[in-house]
Amino acid sequence: MQAVPSLTTSTRKLELFLAVIGTAVCLLVTAGIWQVIRAQQPMWPLPDLYLLEMFAASALGLWAIWSSGSTRSPF
Repeated sequence: MQAVPSLTTSTRKLELFLAVIGTAVCLLVTAGIWQVIRAQQPMWPLPDLYLLEMFAASALGLWAIWSSGSTRSPF
């Protein structure tokens, strides 16, 4: 029988790459929507607050994946 090589390193790199791409797409789309909404409703802060939340959630998600290191969830 042959030993199965560990795919943890390559899987981790792919996970980080996809997390960065996902965060970048989320931030770009949110910024584009923010520019349109901000011009239409200058007095109502709720859309701005929601889009700030999207910025924060995507950055926090990227940070959580990036900082997890080599520890993996048991699930």
